[in-house]
Amino acid sequence: MKCIKAKPEKREQVEARVKASECLICGNPGKLRRGQCPSCYGRFRRRLALRPKAERLALERRAIREGLILAVQQVRAIRDDDPFAGL
Repeated sequence: MKCIKAKPEKREQVEARVKASECLICGNPGKLRRGQCPSCYGRFRRRLALRPKAERLALERRAIREGLILAVQQVRAIRDDDPFAGL
């Protein structure tokens, strides 16, 4: 679970939802992008686009820390059940 960048109190919930292929926001199952369903991911991207460039990175980092979205490539790290991945 060390690869999850959310707050410690949110990590278990994030890991469980990702492993179950459920959206971190609404809990709907399906294909996820960075831990979110297409609807929630689109909403996040629109919210991000409305911010000035200087604030975008801070907003994304806050969302990752709150367990609302995953960092890039984080889903792969959580789901990876390759026994040779850690070698």
